[in-house]
Amino acid sequence: MGRNEDYGIVKREFLETILDLENGIPSHDTFNRFFSLLKPSFFEEHFVSWIKSISNHYKGVVAIDGKTVRGSKQSGLKSAIHLVSAFSTENEIFLGQIKTEEKSNEITAIPELLKVLDLENAIITIDAMGCQTDIAEVIIEQKADYILAVKENQKELYQDIESAFLIPSKDKSKIYITEEVGSGRVEKRTCTVMDDLSHLLNPTKWNSLQSIAKIESERFIKSTGKTQKSTRFYITSLPCDAKKIADAVRSHWKIENNLHWHLDVSFGEDKSRKRHKTRHKIFRQS
Repeated sequence: MGRNEDYGIVKREFLETILDLENGIPSHDTFNRFFSLLKPSFFEEHFVSWIKSISNHYKGVVAIDGKTVRGSKQSGLKSAIHLVSAFSTENEIFLGQIKTEEKSNEITAIPELLKVLDLENAIITIDAMGCQTDIAEVIIEQKADYILAVKENQKELYQDIESAFLIPSKDKSKIYITEEVGSGRVEKRTCTVMDDLSHLLNPTKWNSLQSIAKIESERFIKSTGKTQKSTRFYITSLPCDAKKIADAVRSHWKIENNLHWHLDVSFGEDKSRKRHKTRHKIFRQS
């Protein structure tokens, strides 16, 4: 029995309020035949339209992140299927996704995904792969704001931001600290923001860039007595608001916990062996 069939059985009472299930829940094979005939671009268009109709407007943070469907890798193929998804963290709604052939192609896939979504006034968060001037440009064109993680794939930018924060800030309004206790650990996060962009070599190449941010995490593991530390840097089109930026970055991880986790654990996506061309020849060519 497949996950689609399992879901139908569990939710049958609800589904019968909107569907005629005279012959019961379709079998796994029926679902398989249906999706092999369904053109992805047609489904995507109607899915995005439906999401817009029920959410009215995407609020707060829209997290963009990639995920590899590990079970889709086949002997003779260069890599498994990689999907880039958009997730509204406040609405807790999956907004859409686009397939790439390789993880590195996220750079070209992300703008395509952004252009089909209504993102006005949203805050778009993306990991370091999406820290690209073209992606920032598209986000601003969509009337949204961005928070982009900066790592050493943008070596010059990373070093500039790192050096900018060498002198500790004395302005308490530009520092926001949170502490959490749970799951056998104590975690402290310190977000420091700065709107002085003179430390950056060429800040104007990033459309509407207003602030840079440093988030320091200190995690004490009770069982081992050890402390783990990490520092991450970001650029953003948002004004210099430490709490807002810290909350948005924290919210980004909902795409892992509330979307990717459920895709793998609840729906078994990583175990899926769907990798062949469908009758429309679109699974690996969509």
